[in-house]
Amino acid sequence: MLAEAASGSAAGLKIVALVVVADIATKPPKAVRERIYELSSTVPQLVRVPWVRSWRETPYQRQNAAVEAAATVAAAVSLKEHR
Repeated sequence: MLAEAASGSAAGLKIVALVVVADIATKPPKAVRERIYELSSTVPQLVRVPWVRSWRETPYQRQNAAVEAAATVAAAVSLKEHR
């Protein structure tokens, strides 16, 4: 999607943020950190969501961590400003 938005080939597509969700509890590998850094320069905003162990175990149940992560993203990316 980022490539399509940058090329203009996706009419009506507007990227307002890149949300990065950690998939491990530790620091990501150097290659992943570098890629995130590279991509961050192509988007208006980068929002990081921390590792939540329970998402791997019970990914489809409502959880406080998921609600908190969604609130973090919503607060960081004011969707009203991007309509």
